[in-house]
Amino acid sequence: VYYSPELMGWTFGVAYTPSTAHKGDGTLDNQTAGKAKLPGNRGLYDHTGNQPFDLRNVSIGLTYRKEMGKWNITLSGAGITAKSYFYNSTTGRVPFQNTKAYQLGFVLGYGDFRFGGGYLDNGKSHLPRTAGFTYGPNNINLGSMNNGNAGHAWNAGAGYTMGAYQVAAAYQRTNRNTGDFQKAHSDFYSATLDVTPLTGLKIYTEVDYIRSRSNDAAVKRETAFINSPGVSGVKDNSGLIGIVGTKVSF
Repeated sequence: VYYSPELMGWTFGVAYTPSTAHKGDGTLDNQTAGKAKLPGNRGLYDHTGNQPFDLRNVSIGLTYRKEMGKWNITLSGAGITAKSYFYNSTTGRVPFQNTKAYQLGFVLGYGDFRFGGGYLDNGKSHLPRTAGFTYGPNNINLGSMNNGNAGHAWNAGAGYTMGAYQVAAAYQRTNRNTGDFQKAHSDFYSATLDVTPLTGLKIYTEVDYIRSRSNDAAVKRETAFINSPGVSGVKDNSGLIGIVGTKVSF
């Protein structure tokens, strides 16, 4: 359910989801050990089986936009809350740390320039409530994951429009405590060039460099999940991504 009116520059939205479990579709079942890693679950739990799910999930968003001559500003915020559970085939439904997350952002424009930034914090959403929670077909012990966090991130970017051309660059940093103050983080660097040669046609290019760093405890846990001789988790990684595409609107 979603509702979003607009009044005097303000836009307010609210959404309600009774349950985020996908029980009923075998390939997407995140409650009773389905086989798909669903969007939103990646990063906390490595096994493709059952994942934490929400009941009575409520999301609220608020945006304000104002123009003043060559200046314009957009402020936005969103929050989400829900009761979170994990389904264990032996003990049934287990309460997890409830979903409590929020995001704040802004975009400031002057003429052909744009500047923006944002921050998000997932708190302890979907973490076990106790130490030593076991998970997956091999009953992997998650150890001190309960006293970590579900991650927070910030980003900043700028863009400039020159007639038919738009250039932009951005940076994002994500941080997470995987338990007992063991840190993991990622850095994202992005640069884009968009061209609008005709009304309704846009050609865009993007280059991203991503670098991630983890810790020995998280690697050991990932290796146990993989459970394959000679194969271990990856502690540090980096990669370069290029994207080229078109957009047509009419």
